[in-house]
Amino acid sequence: MADPYLSSEDELMQKVLHKKRVRLEECLDLSTSSIRSHLMQEDILTSLVDESVMLQPLRRHKTEALIKHLLPRPARDIQYFFDILKKEYRFLYDEIEKDIANARRKIADERNARAEGQARAEAEARAEAEARAERIEANVDHTNHLESVTYDFYGLSLGDVTQPQMNQNTGGQESLPNHRQVESPHISLANRSHSENIDHNS
Repeated sequence: MADPYLSSEDELMQKVLHKKRVRLEECLDLSTSSIRSHLMQEDILTSLVDESVMLQPLRRHKTEALIKHLLPRPARDIQYFFDILKKEYRFLYDEIEKDIANARRKIADERNARAEGQARAEAEARAEAEARAERIEANVDHTNHLESVTYDFYGLSLGDVTQPQMNQNTGGQESLPNHRQVESPHISLANRSHSENIDHNS
């Protein structure tokens, strides 16, 4: 887990130093170089730490101890250590500078990828929200239309049933259905016979 108190530059330099540790252990000779004295001049390496470094039996162990001391240091101290290599170990310095450039490029690419991903996610979220709003609006319009049609239909139906037709000739009273009256044939014959008897008697 990354140290939350480290800056991105500190983390970058520490990763590069950790990556190059094996290469440095193979190439550096701290007994003959001026690396230690330069580090002590900048208070990056104390006399006590220097003594513990030089007590290591093998050359690579000395370098390993120095790197172990430098790894938790801030970026400026590690960068100073790299700069010291430029004079006596130029090939190592060039390799490290290339690694630093690659690390910075990787960080930039990751940052850009995250920004693009976030922008894409935000655009998709906006599009989804707009589509959802359009669907809701369409559903509301459809519901309002159905309610209007239903109201008109039932309004007309109720009007036909509850509003009786008024007869003007009866002073506003309800008129009964105008059914055609059909006379019974028996009644017709009786009426006709009665009329004939009256005529005969007269």
